[in-house]
Amino acid sequence: MAPRYTQPVAINVDNSKYLMPYKAKLITIVIGLSVAVASRAPLWIVPEQDRYSMSIALALSGLVGSLLGGIAALVALIRVLVQLSRAL
Repeated sequence: MAPRYTQPVAINVDNSKYLMPYKAKLITIVIGLSVAVASRAPLWIVPEQDRYSMSIALALSGLVGSLLGGIAALVALIRVLVQLSRAL
């Protein structure tokens, strides 16, 4: 008996319904990482203009901003990984 060859069937799959649960979390990761990097920028810029102008308030605000941005990105990453592990 000869093998039957069939024509491929085009399946219309809407990927947006699969990506929607992850979209907000991925945006949170990007925003968290950008906040973490942007809060460190004054610590790189200010000493270039004046060597002796590094203040405690500037250092603490940079540290707090980078910690908050890093924590937000880490929490969103953990949520994405948990959701992906459930999907598999």
